[in-house]
Amino acid sequence: MHSPKPHASEMVMSDLGDAAASSSVGRSSPVLRILSGVLAIILLLLFGVTTLGASLIAPFGIFLGRKIALRKGRPFTGLSSWLWAVGATTVVVVGFFMIVISLIPAEQWQAIQREIAKAQANPPPNPSWVPQPDSLTAQLVHSPTFAIVTGGLGAIIGLALFGAIAGTLGWMATVLLGYAVRGRRAA
Repeated sequence: MHSPKPHASEMVMSDLGDAAASSSVGRSSPVLRILSGVLAIILLLLFGVTTLGASLIAPFGIFLGRKIALRKGRPFTGLSSWLWAVGATTVVVVGFFMIVISLIPAEQWQAIQREIAKAQANPPPNPSWVPQPDSLTAQLVHSPTFAIVTGGLGAIIGLALFGAIAGTLGWMATVLLGYAVRGRRAA
């Protein structure tokens, strides 16, 4: 009696696994691992300075994401490690900014509000190609609340972008460090 014929996808995966196991491509060179580790440390230090330490949060995000994925029995892929690195970095950057904003004294806030009111009292004229706004739009745009809300949203978007860039830089260095330590591509 014949055993059931394996599905085509099983045969391909088996062939790929056998080919990878028999070739030397899957092995890591000690020299490459050492160079990877040195480069990772240099990059972490460089990125840590240029991002004011924000990129150094990424390895902790990756560690946390890996622990959660392993606990749930899910695979921890390269994309999920990047998302955890960027997410952790962005949350910390935005949180730090919010703490700094909350520590601004009341007198400073009043000075900021006075400057906003002064800037809105004498706005520069619109270029000739820009249509003139109606009265409701003009009132909305010139209200102090509008300036504070749009300024806050702009700051949060800018900080999220900064967190994404810093997290990506930290993730790149962490992946190199993972290769140096484990001898295989870190997810």
